[in-house]
Amino acid sequence: MPLTYIVKHLNRRLRELHPDSVLAEVGRIGLEPEGVSAQIQNIKLTPVHSSVFSTTTFAHFANNSELRLNDPSGALSGQRVYLQAWNGSDIIFLDRLIRTLQCLHYIYLNLGNPPKPPLILDIHTRHIEAVPKDHGLVFESLLHSLGLSPCQIILRLNLSCTTELSGLAGAIENFRDRGYGLLLHCEHLTGLCVDAQNTWEQNLRGIRALGIGYLEFRSAASGAVDYPAAMLELNRIARAEGFATLLIGLTDRLALQRALDDRFDGVEGPVFGDGEQLSEASSKAGALGFGLNPLEGLSWIV
Repeated sequence: MPLTYIVKHLNRRLRELHPDSVLAEVGRIGLEPEGVSAQIQNIKLTPVHSSVFSTTTFAHFANNSELRLNDPSGALSGQRVYLQAWNGSDIIFLDRLIRTLQCLHYIYLNLGNPPKPPLILDIHTRHIEAVPKDHGLVFESLLHSLGLSPCQIILRLNLSCTTELSGLAGAIENFRDRGYGLLLHCEHLTGLCVDAQNTWEQNLRGIRALGIGYLEFRSAASGAVDYPAAMLELNRIARAEGFATLLIGLTDRLALQRALDDRFDGVEGPVFGDGEQLSEASSKAGALGFGLNPLEGLSWIV
């Protein structure tokens, strides 16, 4: 099916599904020669994807998604677009539009290729709170329009503290029961001092019981020798409790070496640069092996 038809269908469905949203009248997904994008009034939304690699095999582990925003004055911060949403109807539409855009970009990048590892998508807390029930059901119907299913999606929750999870438990269970993978972004935890290991273990067991299977951390600043002790301790406990842990935003070889030494499960970031096709990169990376120097030949990792 031509992508132009899919884009028209998705725009029509997004309008039909959100009759009370003002943004639904001005928000559109578009297909350009260089790829897909969306427009919300004068803000252009461009999806950007990067590869997450396994630290044991360097195989393609998942696809991370981010959003690049621009208006006529230049680049904008990633959260700026949410300032356009004034009520629950708008935030529901906007969040679904962005996730649909990312999925369409995922399809665009992989035309004619075999299925790829799962796609990590942000889901806004305001969206979860605005939807009264059956979380994930409408988005599942949009996924089916693209030939995708929830099992190919990992939803990323960005929370200020883990206590917020208690109020979202019903929604998280809905997502889990529909087959979505669930990831908790843990940047807000890295400044905490872990003094009581049992407290962290109990906390993480409760999070794991909700169905969250991934924890994500942000890499230390470029050139930093050590990650915060709390993050490393939390990573160790989380892996023991059955989580897969991801470290994103790696900018240099030192950061990558530390990620391997500290046994995170997946890594992502600018350190991998631009290079050959993923299949060739993964093949060469796998040949290195975990026990060999992982810093040699990074120029070929996509």
